[in-house]
Amino acid sequence: MRSWPNTVTERWTTDDVKAFLGLSSRESARDWLSTHDICAIGRQPGRSGLNEYDAATIRQVAAQRPGQGAGGGRPRKTPEP
Repeated sequence: MRSWPNTVTERWTTDDVKAFLGLSSRESARDWLSTHDICAIGRQPGRSGLNEYDAATIRQVAAQRPGQGAGGGRPRKTPEP
């Protein structure tokens, strides 16, 4: 008996991406996805259906983001103790 590869992937909408990343709006989620070249893999049915994205890809890209405080920022006025 032949075994077929598992092609079922977890799919997230822009609302799911927004919640996962802690973004404030669906537009912010779309911007983030576009910035990281993540393309939709499907779309929900109906006129108001949202694009769907591969959750594993989003998790992988998000894990590679720099943490809080990365990139410098404004220098402190007083030296750290």
